[in-house]
Amino acid sequence: MNNRQKGFTLIELMVTLALMALILGFAASPFREMVINNRIASEGDNLIATLNFVRSEAIKRNTPVWICKSPDGVSCSADDSDGWEDGWIIFVDTNNNGAYAAADDELLKKQGPIPGDTSVSVDTIDDLFGYQSNGTLSGAIGTLSLCSPDDDKEKSRNITISVTGRPSLSKGSADSTCPDPA
Repeated sequence: MNNRQKGFTLIELMVTLALMALILGFAASPFREMVINNRIASEGDNLIATLNFVRSEAIKRNTPVWICKSPDGVSCSADDSDGWEDGWIIFVDTNNNGAYAAADDELLKKQGPIPGDTSVSVDTIDDLFGYQSNGTLSGAIGTLSLCSPDDDKEKSRNITISVTGRPSLSKGSADSTCPDPA
């Protein structure tokens, strides 16, 4: 009679667990990179959609529509410590004073902070800019760069607004306006 039991020994189980931990350790870093890249690409698409919304509202309403950085979602901010990653508001400046006043102007949309550690670096874009009723840009043209938490310029996304007001999205490069890694 054979009393030998079938199954795994403790050593076999430990070796299997060690190999699984090793494999998962190698997979974690590329997975994190993929999540960061997808987050930045998604936020780039969101920002392009926002700029297209501002432009189309200006054309549809036949009046200028403005966008400004706004960390509180209530007023425009000219403070350098506030960034576009902190949020923005879109409004019709009905009293034509170049600023958002809740009592006088129509708030079209507000966006809260960009989730995660994504930052937005700016090159010649004003704190407040908009589109005229013909869809052209009112304010300085330039580039918004969505930067990864580690400021890797190759992972960034650049949104360039042309003279005609058309925003376009491109993958980052060494020329991105993201800060240099510390």
